[in-house]
Amino acid sequence: MDDFNKQKLIWIELSDIGRFALDANDNYLTLNGTFVMIGNDLKYICSVLNNPVTSWHFNTFCISSGVGTNQWRELYVRELFIPKIDDKQKNEINHRFDEIVSSTNLTIRNEQMKELDHVIYSIFGFNEEEILFIENQ
Repeated sequence: MDDFNKQKLIWIELSDIGRFALDANDNYLTLNGTFVMIGNDLKYICSVLNNPVTSWHFNTFCISSGVGTNQWRELYVRELFIPKIDDKQKNEINHRFDEIVSSTNLTIRNEQMKELDHVIYSIFGFNEEEILFIENQ
């Protein structure tokens, strides 16, 4: 029961793209098709899982609902690649994550999310051509 009181990642099963959220408020979810992950470095993990590269990668091996929506089941999500990074990179991503969450201006928030995406792309070592490919999928 203590795990439900910890900071956790939450996501829904049926979605076209990764839609992961960080819960730090001890929420309890009882909806069917909702998953919970606890552990360390959740802001970083959430940032990677919400990046377009993760949705692209997920599309290469996941199963569909039958109507074109992906099934983001836990057994598939745990197969996604989360690069190991140093503490300096992790702190930068966590700082950017916090800025996005606290932003009240939608235009600024969208720009901050794009900047965070590019930080994640750099961790993967993608060049501009590869980024364009991912973003146009």
